[in-house]
Amino acid sequence: MRQPEGLIVAAKSPDGQGRYIDLKSGDVIHTLNDQPVGSLETFRTIIAGLKTGEPVALLVERNGVFRYISFEIE
Repeated sequence: MRQPEGLIVAAKSPDGQGRYIDLKSGDVIHTLNDQPVGSLETFRTIIAGLKTGEPVALLVERNGVFRYISFEIE
């Protein structure tokens, strides 16, 4: 089922933790730790509130298929 909102991944940084996270250009991030992310501002606010070692679960849509991508904050 298509979600009404989400963030489209445009590119990944070749540096930092992002290079280890299985996101690809064109993926759509719908939730971060079960919180909807309809804007980049919301996404950044949620991430900023997390501490090192905390788990992150992204609900991502890729080619019409939904999946979770999880990792810990460095």
